[in-house]
Amino acid sequence: MKYTILFLLITISNFSLFSQPKQFPKLSPAKVAKPPLPMLTDIGGKISGLAKNYIFLSSITGNELTFIDSIKVGMDGSFSYKRLNALRQGQYRLFMDAENYLDLLFTNEKINFNTNMADLVGNMNVTSSRENQCYYYYLKKMREVEGRLADVYENHPEDTTLLSAITDSVIKAKNFYSKQIISEYPGTLASRIINAYMIPVRDFYPLLEVIKYPDRMSFLAAHFFDNINFADTNLVRTDLFYTALQYYMDNLVMPKDEEHFITAADMVMAKAKNGKVYEHVLKVMMDGFEQSRQELAFAYLSEKYYLSETCDKPSDNRAKTVKEKVAMLRMTSLGAKAPALSLPDPLGNTINLLDQHEKFTLIVFWTSRCHHCESLIPQLIPVYNKYHRAGFQVYGVSIDSSVADWKRVSTISRMPWLNVNASGGMAEKQLQPYNLHGTPKMLVMRQDGIIVFNPRTFKELASFLETKFGH
Repeated sequence: MKYTILFLLITISNFSLFSQPKQFPKLSPAKVAKPPLPMLTDIGGKISGLAKNYIFLSSITGNELTFIDSIKVGMDGSFSYKRLNALRQGQYRLFMDAENYLDLLFTNEKINFNTNMADLVGNMNVTSSRENQCYYYYLKKMREVEGRLADVYENHPEDTTLLSAITDSVIKAKNFYSKQIISEYPGTLASRIINAYMIPVRDFYPLLEVIKYPDRMSFLAAHFFDNINFADTNLVRTDLFYTALQYYMDNLVMPKDEEHFITAADMVMAKAKNGKVYEHVLKVMMDGFEQSRQELAFAYLSEKYYLSETCDKPSDNRAKTVKEKVAMLRMTSLGAKAPALSLPDPLGNTINLLDQHEKFTLIVFWTSRCHHCESLIPQLIPVYNKYHRAGFQVYGVSIDSSVADWKRVSTISRMPWLNVNASGGMAEKQLQPYNLHGTPKMLVMRQDGIIVFNPRTFKELASFLETKFGH
């Protein structure tokens, strides 16, 4: 119970929730005529305490930042940026330095604001741009409620009743504020972003849905995207889809295996009917799965949604690159025959991987400079000793270019298994089919050379071996 509540608290703080207001501020008239398209981009203001005389403007698309321009700043922190063509509608990031930045929403409005480096968001005063007035009012309330949540968690960590009550009140307050902003400023980009971050509440769904998902987390997983408009192309030029998808995949997809990631990805793609949104969320998920080494999920999305709908032209470099990556991944996917490896051991004897015919052989790639490998190897030794006579082998592949480093660590670690070295490192030709991006990497093949498991952690490996060999 406590775990569920704390998990929800984290969810709430990540999704910008805030407490109920006494009175909603009138930032600008409720009915505003659609502004004419401007002849220029006009952003200005003052950032007190700025140490540098330049700030930098970038556009945002998912998690990608594209540099637009540098802006000169006066001695007092004032600046003015004008250009003869308007920025595209969307979210932009104004960098003060590598760590400090402000996000701005541009929708053909003049933007003017004042703030200071001591607290960029807290001291933000938007004097022109109703979009950003709404947006920063929202962000400030987010900070307010996060402080309240932190206070409750710090002072009453064991009081599950209080934590549950505060969770309910904060969710309702968040939705109260969000609906008022959306009502007051309909159609604005700010209101659409805020609407997307509203947390679905079970109380307002049909009884059958409540029965179907009796606990908060299962309900949230099923209805997480209900308030996101997958037809809104302007949301592509924000970080909303990226933030939502990253959170969903990291926290709500359970269990965390590639089968469930693939199911979740199919569900998201079914929602993305609009062409631009479809392409965007597909790219976000493909990039995310590739970076997190969810290789089967990456290959699945690439083949089903990307390569099948992309013209296979010689000039289409991205499609060609993705096709090559998928082909490489398929060489070491479950059910594939392990690519041949024939490498020297410390005595100079060549050891062939496919000559190993034990029930199961663990192929583990490591390097003497890898801290994770340093902790993994001592864990593998007792497991090897426990199951070796029952038919378990380890084929350890060092990718150290320094033979001396490989032999030194091998001696210190007292590796009892087959220990070989690919002195060409990741560039070694024999290793290319294994698509190495880092170490350690583990694969398990059975006695006929077929890859049957891709453990990401020692715990997963130990569980697999216990299933196959028993205690």
